[in-house]
Amino acid sequence: MTNYDRMKRKRLGDILVDEGLATEEIVIAALQDQQRTGRLLSDVLLDQRQLGEHDLARAIVEHYQVPYVELKQYTIHKDLIQQIPAALLNRARVVPLDKFGKQICFACQEIPSKELVDELRKHATGGVYFFGALLLGALF
Repeated sequence: MTNYDRMKRKRLGDILVDEGLATEEIVIAALQDQQRTGRLLSDVLLDQRQLGEHDLARAIVEHYQVPYVELKQYTIHKDLIQQIPAALLNRARVVPLDKFGKQICFACQEIPSKELVDELRKHATGGVYFFGALLLGALF
């Protein structure tokens, strides 16, 4: 099992229901909205006020087993934003935070699909590392 598989072994909606943060009905309705709009499940739930930011942040950190970063208090390096195509950052719903050698750290609200992680790895030959964050309005 890869590190990616461990992070994605359980869907966010299932975690929220298991943690008692959302009902199954709320998650199903939000998933339908997600399919219709292409938005992140977490964005749909936050916009509908079905989930609070604090609860979402806790679920992200616990579920994905990644550290949490508050983007408002973080300086994003512009050279990283220029290194990775903006269209890819938008599709993956990530914000590049820092580079350590050839590894790039990204903030994300939900871990991107395996295909998008593989695309990000092409720009970070040393690998990618994710931090949990609330990305409301933070994308390009």
